[in-house]
Amino acid sequence: MTQKQKRIDVGEKRREELLARSGRRCECHGHDCPHHRPMLRCTRGLRGQGWHALQRADGGGDALWNLTAVCDGCWRAVRDA
Repeated sequence: MTQKQKRIDVGEKRREELLARSGRRCECHGHDCPHHRPMLRCTRGLRGQGWHALQRADGGGDALWNLTAVCDGCWRAVRDA
C-alpha cells in the first residue's frame, strides 16, 4: 500500500467481490506501513466493516482491478504517517 492510494466508497456487491478476491485478508504489502513487517503481506483478516477499499489509480473508479482491500490498522498506520 502506498500513501498515493485513497479510500473509496464502493457498493455491497463490489465489497463482497473484493473480499472474495483477497481471501478475506488484508492486501497491504507496503514497505512504508509500520503495521506489519516490511514487504510482507499483512496477516490480518477482514471482517464486518473494519476494513477499507483503496483506489490504486485515479480514473479506474471502483473496478475490481483498481481496488485494494486493507485492514483498519494498515489504513490508520499509513493515513496517520
